[in-house]
Amino acid sequence: MLTDITIIGGINIDIEGSPFAELRREDSNPGTVTMAFGGVGRNITENLARMGANVAMISVIGDDHMGLGAREQLRGMGVDVSLIHSLKNRNSAMYLSILNHDNDMELAICDMDIISYITPEFLEANRKAIENSKVIAIDGNLDEKTIRYVTEQFSHIPLFLDPVSAAKAVKAKDVIG
Repeated sequence: MLTDITIIGGINIDIEGSPFAELRREDSNPGTVTMAFGGVGRNITENLARMGANVAMISVIGDDHMGLGAREQLRGMGVDVSLIHSLKNRNSAMYLSILNHDNDMELAICDMDIISYITPEFLEANRKAIENSKVIAIDGNLDEKTIRYVTEQFSHIPLFLDPVSAAKAVKAKDVIG
């Protein structure tokens, strides 16, 4: 694999519910439910592909139809998805949010445990692909030891980090500044 930009990060399935009227707790609320492919790393990858970049993604998904669909969507956009690994008997990362009538989030549940499989060892097995990149971008949802591994092992390649949130940016402050 020879790409200009390699993204290391998560792929999510985003599920969002929005009621037609005032949200009633402890009741079934008529409304709309939408599903979309998401995840910080996947979103960066999609946007770069839409701008015509030569991009690859390193990630993990479950062997469910939604994760496989997210990978196929990226492939259809010209992304090198050869390093998006499907893990047997695992669900892809999912983010479920419930909005209120004003379209503000009332609550959410996220199942992002699968991203913990993106470890230094996982990346070391894909080292050659990463080293062949002109630029690396990483997702702030990665574990701190994985962020440290990337910043130490590939310091000769320009690196971009999407911190995701102030709370998650703290994981990178000692290695990035």
